[in-house]
Amino acid sequence: MKQKITILVVLIGILFGMRILITSNNNQEDNMTLRVAFPYAKPLNVYEPTKIHYAPEYIFLENVFSPLIELHQENGDIVPGIADRFEWVGNELHFHIRDGIKTVSGIPITAFDAEFSLKRLLVKSGNTHGNFHDLMCIDSEIKKITDSCPGIRVEGNTLILAPGKKKEFLLPMVAALDFAIIPKGSVDPKTLDIIDYKNTSGPYFVKEDDGKGNIHLEVNPFHYHFRKNIPQTVILVPSGIDGYPSSIEQFRANKVDYITTIDKLPAEKVIGFSSEVKGATDVLQILPQMDSLMKTENVINLFELKQGMQ
Repeated sequence: MKQKITILVVLIGILFGMRILITSNNNQEDNMTLRVAFPYAKPLNVYEPTKIHYAPEYIFLENVFSPLIELHQENGDIVPGIADRFEWVGNELHFHIRDGIKTVSGIPITAFDAEFSLKRLLVKSGNTHGNFHDLMCIDSEIKKITDSCPGIRVEGNTLILAPGKKKEFLLPMVAALDFAIIPKGSVDPKTLDIIDYKNTSGPYFVKEDDGKGNIHLEVNPFHYHFRKNIPQTVILVPSGIDGYPSSIEQFRANKVDYITTIDKLPAEKVIGFSSEVKGATDVLQILPQMDSLMKTENVINLFELKQGMQ
């Protein structure tokens, strides 16, 4: 069986997130299943886009929830996300939501989900980086979803943001993960907590979760990043935390395929281990947007060490 050690060098840093990157031809002999050594062992309710504290949370969330727009992995240009078109119309920013985008259960994702998500963000966090509340909801206090915010509205399947005057920084701001779109039906209407991690807006959804960090993700065929040559199943395997064996121990035991730089082991130890692997080769590569197991809006080098395991 082919296994790989992946070392991610994040050049911009946690502000834009750390991602797991994979090659599109990985594990084809294993029905496109990727097992990732994951230094986290928390239940699903810890994963919340409005409260991201650690890199593993970011990695998980960006694969199950997508924002309105994204930043191109190579040049940082703004590219479509949940919205396939976006433009300034006078002093208003219009986002047209993709036709046909839906959760794995077939539930359409609409502009009303986008409106709900942005207001939920304000209710849950009070404000965001960039003072989104002050831009959109001037003189309005948002304590519940039904509270009025004059700068956020929906027309047809278009979300419209009206900050009063054209503000160019608004586009890259809403590409951040805390602005991810969460289907309204996946949220508890009273607490606004996410209660359904199956019907998500991202390229993957949660198929199984044992509450102890072992999470099985499955690809959503209705997502705009879906490809047949990306892993159809991603298994997050807790490693090096809460009594779980280290990533290297699990790699040796053929229980994981990937080790990342957010691993609990020092990078030097992982690199040293890679030199012991028979037939290891170094490959410098940028992933063509998988687009999410993991798309990169920041610049990341993928340092991949391949190995053939007996």
